[in-house]
Amino acid sequence: MALIVAGVFYWVYLGRLSEYTPFSDSLQDKPTIAVLPFANMSDDPEQEYFADGITDDLITDLTRFDGIRVLAGTTTFKLRGQKIDYRQLVDDLKISHVLEGSVRRSGDKMRISARLISARDGESLWAERYDKPLNDIFDVQDDVSSNIADALSVQLTEQDKLAFERPTTSSFEAYDLYLQGRRLLDQRTRETNQMALELYQGAIELDPNFARAYGAIAVALIRSVTGTYKDNPEQAKEKALFYARKAVELGKRSQNTYWALGFTHLFRGEFEAAETAVAESLRIAPNYADGMALMALLKNYLEQPREAIDLIEKAMLLNPGYSWDYPYNLGYAYYLLEDYPRAIEYLTSALERNLNARPPRLQLIACYMEIGAIDDAEWEMEQMLTQYPDYTVGYMLKGLPMLDTPRTNRFIDLLRQAGLPD
Repeated sequence: MALIVAGVFYWVYLGRLSEYTPFSDSLQDKPTIAVLPFANMSDDPEQEYFADGITDDLITDLTRFDGIRVLAGTTTFKLRGQKIDYRQLVDDLKISHVLEGSVRRSGDKMRISARLISARDGESLWAERYDKPLNDIFDVQDDVSSNIADALSVQLTEQDKLAFERPTTSSFEAYDLYLQGRRLLDQRTRETNQMALELYQGAIELDPNFARAYGAIAVALIRSVTGTYKDNPEQAKEKALFYARKAVELGKRSQNTYWALGFTHLFRGEFEAAETAVAESLRIAPNYADGMALMALLKNYLEQPREAIDLIEKAMLLNPGYSWDYPYNLGYAYYLLEDYPRAIEYLTSALERNLNARPPRLQLIACYMEIGAIDDAEWEMEQMLTQYPDYTVGYMLKGLPMLDTPRTNRFIDLLRQAGLPD
């Protein structure tokens, strides 16, 4: 279903542009790459996080090149373990090229193999094998990105060339802790969030200049607030801002650090600062789907739904295997536009991707109340309070950056009527 939707978005919204557009005049003119999850060839299956981290960082690097369109990892990681029919990927995902590879880690050595393939005919355009010490991982990633640009005859701009001035760490041990933390943070539970924080703290103890680790701490702290993991949310937000600012100070050429800063400002209710930071992340990485999704969320909170729809539709082009927050953004926008049937469709789709996601359920409850489906609204509220028994209107207002507007006040009243306690 996701692939079908992606194809529809591709053709219908190809020409739509906005202030934050990642596209040139013709999206079809750009090489489009799917970076498949690198296979873990190590003897230890637990090393898969390392192979995934390398894959994700290559995707991150390639999103900075305006001359290349890169599918987001959320899409390509869903292809793990599948037998790949490249021509089918051309049809389903509208790609032109595939990067595949493998990683073997043994002691303080690694072997990385990478191959760039034309998805239309299976022809290998570039291939390399690297037998290197682990500390050379960053040079290997830069070399792969550079060779892809050369193989595709992409003319790099001065901005593109800055992508190779990697704002990262010189400590492999710190980077390894960061990768472990990233995998845990993605699981979004109280326990894994705390474990990720501890790993990130360990990373900056090993390298106090590791920009992305500071940004990751900021994100984890904000998620501890939105996920109701913290008893003192205001203190967590203050700490998050400190770490996010430190991340940008140390990593001014990283879209990740600016994303973390924008995410932090947004959930502190600092909308102008959030927009400035997220816009900078998109300037650095024009193909950054999660940057567009975060900007869309910000626009929804500002009650600018049409801008949010434009942004999230572009993000879906780059990330056809999108996570729950993409349809949530669409549902939120259509809720603001008072198109409740369409909002319910997208919010239900978001919950199908993650039944534990609270924001789409809150919006869905309000939609049901608006159309008079009181029983459905109360059932959804019962489900949410079963999962989160301590959740209240008060905590929602502390955790979500909601403007004091008539629309927000009505939303809160509808949730109260459906059974959300104060």
